[in-house]
Amino acid sequence: MPYDVKWLIEDYVILERFWGVFTADEVAAADACVITLIEHSPQATVHAIIDDTQIIQMPPITALGKIKSAQHPKLGWSIIFGNKRQGLHFVTLLANNILRFQLRFAPTCDSALNKLYELDPNIPQSQYSCDEPNALI
Repeated sequence: MPYDVKWLIEDYVILERFWGVFTADEVAAADACVITLIEHSPQATVHAIIDDTQIIQMPPITALGKIKSAQHPKLGWSIIFGNKRQGLHFVTLLANNILRFQLRFAPTCDSALNKLYELDPNIPQSQYSCDEPNALI
């Protein structure tokens, strides 16, 4: 299971981490986890920060096109950080063109979180650590 999905800021920001070779089945399983968190949040909008720094191989574009959480009415911004490989970046942009969700890129988790603070003033602006999700520094 080369992924981890959990709250970075409970009920506001999900942190999704992926590594290794990421298969279509794992995309579906991770997506189900994201949907569960979104649906259990009392907030009207939930955002996602996605860490793809350790991905070796992306799943087929058809698997990315089936991501249901990207169409969830409560999903706000998704910000991807990490992997600078052109091929992975291109596949992500293709998936975004299919799904049409709000997507941005950032160089680090902290910069992604700072961008979310700018985009959504309702997110609690305490100091959260990307290394210790859901824990104050």
